[in-house]
Amino acid sequence: MREGGYWLIASFFFLISLCTWWVRTYLRAAALGMGKHIAWAFASAIWLVLVLGLIRPVLLGSWSEAVPYGIFSHLDWTNLFSLTYGNLFYNPFHALSIVFLYGSALLFAMHGATILAVSRFGGDRELEQIADRGTASERAALFWRWTMGFNATMEGIHRWAWWFAVLVTLTGGIGILLTGTVVDNWFVWAQDHGYAPLDQ
Repeated sequence: MREGGYWLIASFFFLISLCTWWVRTYLRAAALGMGKHIAWAFASAIWLVLVLGLIRPVLLGSWSEAVPYGIFSHLDWTNLFSLTYGNLFYNPFHALSIVFLYGSALLFAMHGATILAVSRFGGDRELEQIADRGTASERAALFWRWTMGFNATMEGIHRWAWWFAVLVTLTGGIGILLTGTVVDNWFVWAQDHGYAPLDQ
């Protein structure tokens, strides 16, 4: 069997395993009376995988449009993808995805450092601090009010970070899906919409 056949078999089982694991995640949360936010965050990541390996290749009529497996082959594909479609940096959904990627990393780092700084006051017991605000959450809030002018609550920071993380793959998937199906050249598209230079 040629390599393409092995790739299709591996992709089939990979997608089946992802989707069945999502169902398990959702059902376990439901059975335990928990929120479904982890399952929906996972669904956003599955959306990106489906766009890269199934939806977009089917729309373009070629499995060669799908991302290969492996570290270096994936990096080579990304580079070629960007060059083929007029520089991915002019894709606004790619830009949003990067903003949310760095933003979520920053939010998680800020939150982790804050909790570490107030852990001797019970900050590591976040559920307690959410239900009954204590010294740790007060100190954390005061620091961020002084530093940035506003602060998220012990619960609110998790919502902010969750949305930022989910929007990485959601916007990334939209940008990849539009590439080659709706927009053939992102640089020309950006010139037409007034934010790429016209004289290159």
